[in-house]
Amino acid sequence: MEGLAPNHPKLEWIVSPVLSEDMTPVLLALESRGQTNRFVSDWRDVLDTEKPELAVVNPPFHLLGSVIKQCLERGIAVLGEKPLAINAIELAEIRSLAQNSNAPKLMAMLNMRYLPEYHLAHKFISDGGLGDLLLMTAQKSYPIRGWDGKPRPTFFHKRITYGGTIPWIGIHLIDQFLWFTKSRFTEVTASHSTFGNKSHGEMETMACMNFKLASGVLAQAHLDYLHQGPSNSWGDDRLRVVGEKGILEIKGGIVTVQSDDKGIRTLQLPQSAKPISGFFSAFLSWVEEDIPMLGNTEDCLIAAEVSLKARDAADLGRLLVF
Repeated sequence: MEGLAPNHPKLEWIVSPVLSEDMTPVLLALESRGQTNRFVSDWRDVLDTEKPELAVVNPPFHLLGSVIKQCLERGIAVLGEKPLAINAIELAEIRSLAQNSNAPKLMAMLNMRYLPEYHLAHKFISDGGLGDLLLMTAQKSYPIRGWDGKPRPTFFHKRITYGGTIPWIGIHLIDQFLWFTKSRFTEVTASHSTFGNKSHGEMETMACMNFKLASGVLAQAHLDYLHQGPSNSWGDDRLRVVGEKGILEIKGGIVTVQSDDKGIRTLQLPQSAKPISGFFSAFLSWVEEDIPMLGNTEDCLIAAEVSLKARDAADLGRLLVF
């Protein structure tokens, strides 16, 4: 519910299910933050009658592409759950709509660029702290339970409605590679497995991806639903970046750098550094004031395309080129 946190004075939430979802948790979260909200039973009425300025689109994933397209066609800015669409045809249609000269703004829920430790690491690397990049390794580990502590919703249990764990979790790591290297992907191999998924049907519990980028960087990611920990421990994200001048690592929210001349040190934000705004607040500022975000629509589309290609590589068991 992090995205609902800012109590924006002009913001009225209209909450509507797409496929009979229980919207109670969303309504309660809004109420707890003092946000003005209304419930409308038919989401199409919201688009055609209420005519909102922006839509946060997060239905069962097989409906993502369709709802996002209908919003864009009506000139409504969209913050969409990743990967925006779970098949290449709908994603291409979204790309076409988003590239129109008068297209509304489109952003996927790729929030890791707004985590302080990743923002700090990105600045250090962008300032040349590691020199030319050589190798990246990333990890994202979730618990198999949902935010409510219960098994994942039933639509996660079928590939046709879920879309796959690589597009759902792995896209975050793909976005990191894209952000840190500023390079295009050239080839991918991948694998995934449903082993140990605790009666979650076709939902993959783990996956590995290996990429080659045009810059020469090799990038490897592993992701899973195998995180163990207390109920308030959501996940375990890590990143290792190797450059000609040293190695940067993010673990447990801490950024460390190792080099021959300075040894191992922990990076700290300068006292004068301006605090980074939250992801959703940044999206609102982009829509309202055209203040650029740390990512853009093209980044989201590229990350989505790469995630679907990586899923295909895992399904086929062979190398695929971009």
